[in-house]
Amino acid sequence: MHLLRLPIMVGIDPRPFDPSTLLRLVLDHNIADYVTAKNNLVLSYKDMSHTNSYGLVVQYYGLVLDLLLLGLTRASEIAGPPQMPNEFITYDDTRVETGHPIRLYSRYIDKVHILFRFTHEEARDLIQRYLTEHPDPNHENMVGYNKKKCWPRDARMRLMKHDVNLGRSVFWDMKNRLPRSITPLEWENSFVRIRSSYTAKIRMAREAFSNTRDGVWNLQNEQTAVAFLRVDDDRVRQILVSSGSTTFTKIVNKWSTALICNYSISCLLIPMFNVALTSSVL
Repeated sequence: MHLLRLPIMVGIDPRPFDPSTLLRLVLDHNIADYVTAKNNLVLSYKDMSHTNSYGLVVQYYGLVLDLLLLGLTRASEIAGPPQMPNEFITYDDTRVETGHPIRLYSRYIDKVHILFRFTHEEARDLIQRYLTEHPDPNHENMVGYNKKKCWPRDARMRLMKHDVNLGRSVFWDMKNRLPRSITPLEWENSFVRIRSSYTAKIRMAREAFSNTRDGVWNLQNEQTAVAFLRVDDDRVRQILVSSGSTTFTKIVNKWSTALICNYSISCLLIPMFNVALTSSVL
């Protein structure tokens, strides 16, 4: 299986076309102009005021991006018939699910998560098409390939030639499906993870809790050490029990201070912390 995580910048450059151009395809021109105008933003600073005349209906443009990335056929298969739409990430039958490389698709505002599964022939053809357009005689594709440094070294993706070329090929294919007049896909802001014989696991990132720096540092005796962080579960319990009539803002600040830096590891290593977290959310 191959995982492609593509954060998209859902932003429309107003210079190439009027923002209501796509809305006019499905709405009357007057209604489209009205809907666009109602989304205008007024920016005020001291005695100055500016009205942004290029409104945007994000949900509609997000739907356009979904159709461009998936294609009309696969989008229809994922959505299901209008009379009985499919549940989230479910299909009518196995034949429909396995009939296309895109197995799972989700978009969270401006981030897209896609799960691919290629056969050997499909992967080889995609890599050949990519290398035809972007030859790599010196194996430079491995340079600058994004990895999650917050994961342990043995859990990171191994930069093998085949896997790196496949990751670059998938990103190149998805990038070409989106016109630059609507939104670009930037490699620096994306993450492509490959599951193969070299890398047996797929790890997902926790939203807004991942650390981009490696938790390894050099000691004075030229040895290396790995830092494992732990959140005191008594501190979490103290915040919850002593909240009382405290304002919500103060509780959130204390909660964030105790959790945000160490959230990912704490949930895995401290069972009681996970129970306290689940109980507090419920």
